[in-house]
Amino acid sequence: MVVLGLTLASSRAADLVFTVVGTAHDSRYGYAAGEQATFVFVLDGDFTSVTSTFSSTFMQWSDRSSSPLLVKSITGGGLTGTFDPPTSPSASLTAEKDFNDFAFDGATLDFPGTIGLFTPNGTGLNSIGFTFVEFVNGWTFSGTPETPEAFLAGHLGAVDVGTESFIRLAVVPGSGLLDFDVTSATISSVPEPSTWALLGVAAVGLCGWRRSRS
Repeated sequence: MVVLGLTLASSRAADLVFTVVGTAHDSRYGYAAGEQATFVFVLDGDFTSVTSTFSSTFMQWSDRSSSPLLVKSITGGGLTGTFDPPTSPSASLTAEKDFNDFAFDGATLDFPGTIGLFTPNGTGLNSIGFTFVEFVNGWTFSGTPETPEAFLAGHLGAVDVGTESFIRLAVVPGSGLLDFDVTSATISSVPEPSTWALLGVAAVGLCGWRRSRS
């Protein structure tokens, strides 16, 4: 039983957590120019879909009409509400070798609908995303299907955001935009809650086995 629990736990993928800090360009939608905000994006590290694209120069994970969804939650940055993907989602995570960019776009095809998130003054968001400019410079792209977790496995921790990386909020109605200059960012891999539960069961089983042996 102990071995089974550990085996199941080790086979589960982790969530990818992007913690991105930026300062607002303008005073709009309840933010003040120069105001610092921290956004947290939790994505499914084990995500796969038939609409994803993999080549030696372009890797994209796209959740158009797929299940499970790429995005698990988006929080922080003064946002209120709960991320609620529409019936026709189009979130994507993209690494592009020609520009050395790595980007997340949590957009929706249901324009002018919202994604369940609202800025500090109550304006609904149609999409939110970030771009790390020059982040994938020098990386080798496998060109074969792999999960986001596998692609980023050797690049967790602090991100070298340079001077041109940004966070972008698109609001409704009218698709107005507000950009934040990224000042710092980290990528971490966090086991899914079900993985922690399995590890807990395995630990309890191991303790019981040790007691029975003593």
